[in-house]
Formats: sequence, C-alpha cells, structure tokens
Amino acid sequence: FAELCQTAQLKQAINEGVTTVARKNALMGFEVPRAIHLESDLFSVENGLLTPTFKVKRKELRDKYEAIIAALYDEINQLTMSKL
Repeated sequence: FAELCQTAQLKQAINEGVTTVARKNALMGFEVPRAIHLESDLFSVENGLLTPTFKVKRKELRDKYEAIIAALYDEINQLTMSKL
C-alpha cells in the first residue's frame, strides 16, 4: 500500500478527480490543491501523531510533514516555471 501511495499515476488520477469536482462546484483557483501527498500511515497514538484522547499533536505533525510540504511547493514552482 505504501508503494501505491507514491506512484505518480495514482497521485495524478486523484488530483484530476479533485480538479473535476472543484470545477463542478465553481471553486476559486486558490481553493484547489495543485499537488498532493498520499500518506500510507494513519495518524495514531502508537506513532505519536495523536494524543490518547485522539487530538492531533501539531508539533509532531509539523516536524514530520515540514519537508514533504516544502517538496510539494517546490513541485508546484517547477510546474509553474516550466509553463512560462
């Protein structure tokens, strides 16, 4: 499952589906994600991303996903620059 979440084909298919739904609902451009990350691991108490009362641990999430979010923005910037 983890390998499937990383395939470009799956990400593209999901992104196309999101874009289609966004257009049908007349969302503004800034409301539509341009890049996505599919996570194969659930947020849980065991992996330290949730408290025992199932609240998210913001610091841990930020630490875990900071590099991934930066990479998504880099991907968007590269796509934008290639279109110019």
